[in-house]
Amino acid sequence: MAKTYRPLVIAIDGPAASGKGSVGRMIAAHFGYQYLDTGKLYRAVGREALAKGIAISQVEQGDAAAVSATMGVAKTYYIHNR
Repeated sequence: MAKTYRPLVIAIDGPAASGKGSVGRMIAAHFGYQYLDTGKLYRAVGREALAKGIAISQVEQGDAAAVSATMGVAKTYYIHNR
């Protein structure tokens, strides 16, 4: 039976300005992993929602139109920052 491999995900949590991003980038570079700054991603989605007049609560509650309207910026951010 063939083994199924799942992608490895490492999450680093901690207070603001504690070095999470620096450590994350170093780990990614050392092991050849992709690095995704979810804080920047969250801010980009928030900015897009505000620009389109969408309340963040709509996105958080899973409003389909609101989620769809903000996912384009999330996909663009991910593709350009991998």
